[in-house]
Amino acid sequence: MSEIVNQDINSEIQIGNLVELAIISNNYNIPPKTNIKQWFEHFFIIPFRWLKIHWQNWFCLQQRCKVCGCRDKFDFHVSDNVWEEIVPDKYKNRVVCLACFDDFASKKEIDYSSSIECLYFSGNNTSIQFK
Repeated sequence: MSEIVNQDINSEIQIGNLVELAIISNNYNIPPKTNIKQWFEHFFIIPFRWLKIHWQNWFCLQQRCKVCGCRDKFDFHVSDNVWEEIVPDKYKNRVVCLACFDDFASKKEIDYSSSIECLYFSGNNTSIQFK
């Protein structure tokens, strides 16, 4: 009877070692003795939060600045030459808010104030065009 129990214990240990070896050999980023709560948070809670935030942004159609992540409430238009000169290559084909655009211009010491062709403010209840 004791031999059967010892064999069962040994087989369980071997299976556990095989599972650890499979995790390590497949390059999973889960340490073998990971807490279940941490694992659940990593694979379920954090992706769900990310999806919830991005779903809200998409559903409400709120445009966000790709530099700072803030909601873009001011829509402005400058000529392509000024845009190419001021905005770094990384953000040339992306949404850049007026504040970040101003920061880029001040770093390059470029005055763009006369280059703004139109400026709009779009809030939740109203939109205003500045002339």
